[in-house]
Amino acid sequence: MATTILLGALCAYGAATALFIAHMMSRRQSLATWALRALVVGTGLHFAGKALRFSSLGTLPITDGQEALGALALVVAILFIWAAHRYRVPVLGSFATPLVFVTLAASLAFSDESGVVPAALRSAWFPVHIFLAISADACFAVAGVAASAFLVQEGRLKQKKLGGAFRLLPPLHVLEEIGNRFIMTGFLLLTLAMVAGSIFAKQMWGAYWSWDPKQCWTLMTWLFFAGILHARITIGWRGRRAAWLTVVAVVLVILAMVGLNVLVRTRHGGEFDGEKNVPAYLQRVPSSVEGTGL
Repeated sequence: MATTILLGALCAYGAATALFIAHMMSRRQSLATWALRALVVGTGLHFAGKALRFSSLGTLPITDGQEALGALALVVAILFIWAAHRYRVPVLGSFATPLVFVTLAASLAFSDESGVVPAALRSAWFPVHIFLAISADACFAVAGVAASAFLVQEGRLKQKKLGGAFRLLPPLHVLEEIGNRFIMTGFLLLTLAMVAGSIFAKQMWGAYWSWDPKQCWTLMTWLFFAGILHARITIGWRGRRAAWLTVVAVVLVILAMVGLNVLVRTRHGGEFDGEKNVPAYLQRVPSSVEGTGL
C-alpha cells in the first residue's frame, strides 16, 4: 500500500517537473501555479506513504539507504515549497523538482519493503541522528539548486543573453541569499547530526569515533562547508566562486549519502564487525543488524 501511494507521489512530481519546465519556456504564470499544486499533492502523497510505512514498522521509516533517499526527496520538496513561497521563485522548480523526482524514483527502484527493523536501530539516538542528517542534506540540496541557477543566470548576464528559456530566473542577489541561508541552516543541522551520530556510535560500536569511511567523508563535507561559510564571512567570497564551491560541496554530500554505501564497506552499510563492537543488550540478536543500509 505504501509503495502504491509513493508511486502516486512520483507521478505528481513528474507532472510538477513538466509544468515547471513549461512555465520557464512559456512564461505563463498559470503553469507555475499548477506546477506548485502538483508538487504539493506529490508531497502530501509522499508524506502519507512514509506515515503508512511508519505505522507498519513502529519506528522511523528509514531502515536502509534507499528509504533514506526517499526521505531526502520528501524534505527537499518541503523546503522548496517554502522557498518558492518565501522568495516568490517558482521558476526554480525547473531545477528542484527533477532532483526530487529522480531521488524518489531511485528510492523506489531499489527499495526492499521487508518490514524488518534491525534491533540496533531502535536506539533513541537513531531517529534524531537520521532526521538531522537528512534535513541537513536537503538544505544543502536546495542551496545547490540556487547555486546552479546562479551560475546559469550569471553566465547569461555576462554573455548579454537576456532572452531564452532562462529569462525568468531571479536576480543574482536573491539566488545568493537563498543559497547562503540554506547553507547556514544545513551546516547547523549537520553539526547536530554529527553529535547525535557520535552518541549513537558509542552505543553501537563502543566509541564515539571509529574512522568509518562515512564518518570521515561526512567530516570532510562538514569542513568543506565550514570553509565556505568562513570565506563568505571573513573575506567576503560571493558570486561565481562561491556558487561553484557550493555545487562541489553538494556533490560531496551526494557521494557521502549514496556512493560510499556502494563503493566501500562501511558500518553505515551494515558492517558491524560481528558482536565485538555491539553493546551487551544487542548481542543476542546480532544477525538482525545485518542488512541495514545506513
